[in-house]
Amino acid sequence: MQDIVGLKPHFKECAAEAAEFASAWSMGDGFPTLIEVEQYSKQLRARRELETGQLAMLASARFSRAPRWAISCLKASLSAPDCKLSKKGEAKLFCSNDMRLMEAKLMPKIIQATVLIDKAREWFGRSKEEQPALTASLIGKMEERLVYFVMGITVKTRVTYATMEAIGMELAKEVKDKGGDMTECPWKLPKAKGDHIPKDDIILEYGSDGSMSASQLKNAFGMELGTIVARTPMSALNRKKMPPRPHPILYIILERLTVQLLPS
Repeated sequence: MQDIVGLKPHFKECAAEAAEFASAWSMGDGFPTLIEVEQYSKQLRARRELETGQLAMLASARFSRAPRWAISCLKASLSAPDCKLSKKGEAKLFCSNDMRLMEAKLMPKIIQATVLIDKAREWFGRSKEEQPALTASLIGKMEERLVYFVMGITVKTRVTYATMEAIGMELAKEVKDKGGDMTECPWKLPKAKGDHIPKDDIILEYGSDGSMSASQLKNAFGMELGTIVARTPMSALNRKKMPPRPHPILYIILERLTVQLLPS
Protein backbone atom coordinates (compact mmCIF):
# COMPACT_ATOMS: atom_id res chain seq x y z
CA MET A 1 0.00 0.00 0.00
CA GLN A 2 2.81 2.43 0.91
CA ASP A 3 4.49 1.82 -2.47
CA ILE A 4 1.24 2.54 -4.34
CA VAL A 5 0.65 5.74 -2.37
CA GLY A 6 4.21 6.81 -3.17
CA LEU A 7 3.53 6.42 -6.90
CA LYS A 8 0.02 7.88 -6.78
CA PRO A 9 -0.39 10.21 -3.78
CA HIS A 10 -4.12 10.65 -4.46
CA PHE A 11 -4.65 6.88 -4.11
CA LYS A 12 -4.62 7.04 -0.31
CA GLU A 13 -7.57 9.45 -0.29
CA CYS A 14 -9.46 7.40 -2.91
CA ALA A 15 -8.88 4.21 -0.93
CA ALA A 16 -10.21 5.85 2.21
CA GLU A 17 -13.38 6.95 0.38
CA ALA A 18 -13.85 3.48 -1.10
CA ALA A 19 -13.50 1.93 2.35
CA GLU A 20 -16.17 4.30 3.73
CA PHE A 21 -18.52 3.46 0.89
CA ALA A 22 -17.98 -0.29 1.29
CA SER A 23 -18.60 -0.06 5.02
CA ALA A 24 -21.85 1.84 4.49
CA TRP A 25 -23.40 0.01 1.52
CA SER A 26 -21.82 -3.46 1.11
CA MET A 27 -25.05 -5.06 2.39
CA GLY A 28 -23.70 -7.82 4.60
CA ASP A 29 -21.32 -10.77 4.29
CA GLY A 30 -19.77 -11.42 0.94
CA PHE A 31 -20.21 -7.79 -0.20
CA PRO A 32 -23.03 -8.68 -2.67
CA THR A 33 -23.70 -5.12 -3.80
CA LEU A 34 -20.00 -4.41 -4.45
CA ILE A 35 -19.67 -7.62 -6.47
CA GLU A 36 -22.71 -6.49 -8.45
CA VAL A 37 -21.05 -3.14 -9.17
CA GLU A 38 -17.89 -4.92 -10.28
CA GLN A 39 -19.87 -7.17 -12.66
CA TYR A 40 -21.62 -4.13 -14.10
CA SER A 41 -18.42 -2.13 -14.54
CA LYS A 42 -16.85 -4.98 -16.53
CA GLN A 43 -19.62 -4.68 -19.13
CA LEU A 44 -18.99 -0.96 -19.74
CA ARG A 45 -17.15 0.15 -22.85
CA ALA A 46 -15.63 3.04 -20.91
CA ARG A 47 -15.43 2.86 -17.14
CA ARG A 48 -15.13 6.28 -15.51
CA GLU A 49 -12.92 7.10 -12.58
CA LEU A 50 -14.78 9.09 -9.94
CA GLU A 51 -13.63 12.53 -8.86
CA THR A 52 -12.34 12.77 -5.33
CA GLY A 53 -15.24 13.35 -2.95
CA GLN A 54 -17.94 11.55 -4.97
CA LEU A 55 -17.69 8.27 -3.08
CA ALA A 56 -17.42 10.09 0.24
CA MET A 57 -20.72 11.91 -0.43
CA LEU A 58 -22.46 8.66 -1.31
CA ALA A 59 -20.94 6.92 1.70
CA SER A 60 -22.37 9.49 4.11
CA ALA A 61 -25.73 9.94 2.34
CA ARG A 62 -28.82 9.26 4.44
CA PHE A 63 -30.47 6.66 2.25
CA SER A 64 -31.74 4.35 5.00
CA ARG A 65 -35.22 4.28 3.43
CA ALA A 66 -33.71 3.16 0.12
CA PRO A 67 -30.35 1.55 0.99
CA ARG A 68 -29.61 0.25 -2.50
CA TRP A 69 -29.90 3.71 -4.06
CA ALA A 70 -26.27 4.52 -3.31
CA ILE A 71 -25.28 1.52 -5.44
CA SER A 72 -27.48 2.76 -8.29
CA CYS A 73 -25.83 6.19 -8.04
CA LEU A 74 -22.38 4.59 -8.17
CA LYS A 75 -23.31 2.63 -11.31
CA ALA A 76 -24.58 5.81 -12.94
CA SER A 77 -21.30 7.53 -12.07
CA LEU A 78 -19.19 4.73 -13.55
CA SER A 79 -20.93 5.23 -16.91
CA ALA A 80 -21.16 9.02 -16.74
CA PRO A 81 -21.36 10.86 -20.10
CA ASP A 82 -18.61 13.18 -21.29
CA CYS A 83 -20.58 16.26 -20.24
CA LYS A 84 -20.37 15.08 -16.61
CA LEU A 85 -16.59 14.74 -16.52
CA SER A 86 -14.18 17.11 -14.83
CA LYS A 87 -11.19 18.65 -16.58
CA LYS A 88 -9.18 15.66 -15.41
CA GLY A 89 -11.65 13.30 -17.09
CA GLU A 90 -13.14 12.10 -13.80
CA ALA A 91 -16.87 11.58 -13.25
CA LYS A 92 -18.64 14.26 -11.26
CA LEU A 93 -22.31 13.35 -11.41
CA PHE A 94 -23.38 14.70 -8.02
CA CYS A 95 -22.82 17.73 -5.80
CA SER A 96 -23.66 18.37 -2.15
CA ASN A 97 -26.97 19.97 -3.10
CA ASP A 98 -27.93 16.81 -5.02
CA MET A 99 -27.31 14.80 -1.86
CA ARG A 100 -29.61 17.06 0.16
CA LEU A 101 -32.35 16.77 -2.46
CA MET A 102 -32.11 12.98 -2.56
CA GLU A 103 -32.18 12.71 1.21
CA ALA A 104 -35.40 14.75 1.47
CA LYS A 105 -37.44 16.11 -1.44
CA LEU A 106 -36.58 13.37 -3.93
CA MET A 107 -36.83 10.43 -1.51
CA PRO A 108 -40.43 9.49 -2.52
CA LYS A 109 -39.30 9.20 -6.15
CA ILE A 110 -36.24 7.23 -5.08
CA ILE A 111 -38.38 4.74 -3.15
CA GLN A 112 -40.61 4.35 -6.22
CA ALA A 113 -37.52 3.76 -8.37
CA THR A 114 -36.13 1.11 -6.01
CA VAL A 115 -39.48 -0.72 -6.11
CA LEU A 116 -39.09 -0.99 -9.90
CA ILE A 117 -35.51 -2.23 -9.52
CA ASP A 118 -36.62 -4.89 -7.02
CA LYS A 119 -39.39 -5.91 -9.42
CA ALA A 120 -36.80 -6.40 -12.16
CA ARG A 121 -34.55 -8.41 -9.86
CA GLU A 122 -37.43 -10.68 -8.88
CA TRP A 123 -38.31 -11.20 -12.55
CA PHE A 124 -34.74 -12.13 -13.45
CA GLY A 125 -34.66 -14.69 -10.64
CA ARG A 126 -32.11 -17.42 -11.24
CA SER A 127 -30.76 -15.65 -14.31
CA LYS A 128 -28.63 -13.53 -11.96
CA GLU A 129 -26.63 -16.68 -11.16
CA GLU A 130 -26.86 -18.34 -14.58
CA GLN A 131 -26.01 -15.23 -16.64
CA PRO A 132 -24.43 -12.77 -14.18
CA ALA A 133 -22.76 -10.56 -16.81
CA LEU A 134 -25.91 -10.08 -18.90
CA THR A 135 -28.22 -9.47 -15.95
CA ALA A 136 -25.72 -7.09 -14.34
CA SER A 137 -25.59 -5.09 -17.57
CA LEU A 138 -29.38 -4.95 -18.11
CA ILE A 139 -30.29 -4.10 -14.52
CA GLY A 140 -27.37 -1.68 -14.27
CA LYS A 141 -28.57 0.26 -17.32
CA MET A 142 -32.06 0.37 -15.81
CA GLU A 143 -30.66 1.79 -12.56
CA GLU A 144 -28.65 4.38 -14.47
CA ARG A 145 -31.79 5.53 -16.33
CA LEU A 146 -33.74 5.75 -13.08
CA VAL A 147 -31.01 7.86 -11.45
CA TYR A 148 -31.08 10.24 -14.40
CA PHE A 149 -34.87 10.38 -14.27
CA VAL A 150 -35.03 11.10 -10.52
CA MET A 151 -32.30 13.73 -10.70
CA GLY A 152 -33.70 15.31 -13.86
CA ILE A 153 -30.41 14.79 -15.71
CA THR A 154 -30.73 15.08 -19.49
CA VAL A 155 -27.98 14.18 -21.93
CA LYS A 156 -28.21 14.77 -25.68
CA THR A 157 -26.58 11.44 -26.48
CA ARG A 158 -28.94 9.40 -24.29
CA VAL A 159 -32.66 8.72 -24.36
CA THR A 160 -34.82 10.76 -21.99
CA TYR A 161 -37.77 8.85 -20.52
CA ALA A 162 -41.05 10.51 -19.62
CA THR A 163 -41.96 8.10 -16.80
CA MET A 164 -40.42 5.38 -14.66
CA GLU A 165 -42.83 2.92 -16.23
CA ALA A 166 -41.29 3.73 -19.62
CA ILE A 167 -37.90 2.75 -18.19
CA GLY A 168 -39.35 -0.58 -17.07
CA MET A 169 -40.79 -1.08 -20.54
CA GLU A 170 -37.37 -0.38 -22.06
CA LEU A 171 -35.85 -3.13 -19.90
CA ALA A 172 -38.59 -5.54 -21.02
CA LYS A 173 -37.91 -4.68 -24.66
CA GLU A 174 -34.17 -5.29 -24.22
CA VAL A 175 -34.84 -8.70 -22.66
CA LYS A 176 -37.23 -9.60 -25.49
CA ASP A 177 -34.72 -8.48 -28.13
CA LYS A 178 -32.12 -10.79 -26.57
CA GLY A 179 -34.52 -13.75 -26.74
CA GLY A 180 -35.33 -13.81 -23.02
CA ASP A 181 -38.36 -15.46 -21.40
CA MET A 182 -41.21 -12.93 -21.24
CA THR A 183 -43.85 -15.13 -19.58
CA GLU A 184 -43.51 -13.51 -16.16
CA CYS A 185 -42.45 -10.05 -17.31
CA PRO A 186 -44.01 -7.39 -15.03
CA TRP A 187 -44.23 -4.97 -17.97
CA LYS A 188 -46.55 -5.81 -20.86
CA LEU A 189 -45.18 -4.69 -24.19
CA PRO A 190 -47.64 -3.64 -26.91
CA LYS A 191 -48.00 -6.17 -29.70
CA ALA A 192 -45.99 -5.46 -32.80
CA LYS A 193 -47.92 -4.85 -36.00
CA GLY A 194 -46.94 -8.22 -37.43
CA ASP A 195 -47.57 -10.26 -34.29
CA HIS A 196 -51.25 -10.97 -35.00
CA ILE A 197 -51.93 -14.67 -35.61
CA PRO A 198 -55.39 -15.83 -36.80
CA LYS A 199 -57.27 -18.29 -34.61
CA ASP A 200 -58.35 -21.68 -35.95
CA ASP A 201 -61.84 -21.44 -34.43
CA ILE A 202 -62.61 -17.93 -35.66
CA ILE A 203 -66.15 -17.26 -36.92
CA LEU A 204 -66.45 -15.00 -39.95
CA GLU A 205 -69.49 -13.44 -41.56
CA TYR A 206 -69.75 -13.02 -45.33
CA GLY A 207 -72.11 -10.98 -47.44
CA SER A 208 -74.34 -12.58 -50.09
CA ASP A 209 -71.65 -11.83 -52.68
CA GLY A 210 -68.91 -13.44 -50.58
CA SER A 211 -67.49 -10.16 -49.35
CA MET A 212 -66.24 -9.43 -45.82
CA SER A 213 -66.34 -6.21 -43.81
CA ALA A 214 -63.09 -4.29 -43.41
CA SER A 215 -63.38 -4.48 -39.60
CA GLN A 216 -63.47 -8.29 -39.68
CA LEU A 217 -60.44 -8.41 -41.94
CA LYS A 218 -58.49 -6.24 -39.50
CA ASN A 219 -59.68 -7.92 -36.28
CA ALA A 220 -59.34 -11.49 -37.54
CA PHE A 221 -56.12 -11.22 -39.52
CA GLY A 222 -54.50 -7.94 -38.55
CA MET A 223 -54.81 -6.70 -42.14
CA GLU A 224 -56.40 -3.73 -43.81
CA LEU A 225 -57.62 -3.11 -47.33
CA GLY A 226 -54.60 -2.28 -49.44
CA THR A 227 -52.26 -4.66 -47.58
CA ILE A 228 -49.89 -6.29 -50.06
CA VAL A 229 -49.34 -10.04 -49.66
CA ALA A 230 -46.48 -11.60 -51.60
CA ARG A 231 -45.46 -15.22 -51.90
CA THR A 232 -41.74 -15.78 -51.27
CA PRO A 233 -39.92 -18.74 -52.92
CA MET A 234 -38.90 -21.40 -50.41
CA SER A 235 -35.26 -21.10 -51.48
CA ALA A 236 -35.25 -17.47 -50.29
CA LEU A 237 -36.43 -18.30 -46.77
CA ASN A 238 -34.21 -19.03 -43.82
CA ARG A 239 -35.50 -22.48 -42.87
CA LYS A 240 -34.25 -22.09 -39.31
CA LYS A 241 -36.48 -19.06 -38.80
CA MET A 242 -39.64 -19.96 -40.67
CA PRO A 243 -42.48 -17.44 -40.28
CA PRO A 244 -45.87 -18.62 -38.95
CA ARG A 245 -47.90 -20.38 -41.64
CA PRO A 246 -50.83 -18.27 -42.86
CA HIS A 247 -54.28 -19.36 -41.80
CA PRO A 248 -55.80 -21.52 -44.63
CA ILE A 249 -58.90 -19.37 -44.82
CA LEU A 250 -56.73 -16.31 -45.52
CA TYR A 251 -56.11 -17.51 -49.07
CA ILE A 252 -59.86 -17.91 -49.66
CA ILE A 253 -60.50 -14.36 -48.43
CA LEU A 254 -57.73 -12.90 -50.58
CA GLU A 255 -59.06 -14.70 -53.66
CA ARG A 256 -62.55 -13.32 -53.05
CA LEU A 257 -61.18 -9.80 -52.53
CA THR A 258 -59.12 -10.10 -55.69
CA VAL A 259 -62.17 -11.14 -57.72
CA GLN A 260 -64.15 -8.19 -56.35
CA LEU A 261 -61.38 -5.69 -57.12
CA LEU A 262 -60.80 -6.86 -60.70
CA PRO A 263 -62.43 -4.62 -63.33
CA SER A 264 -65.55 -6.13 -64.88
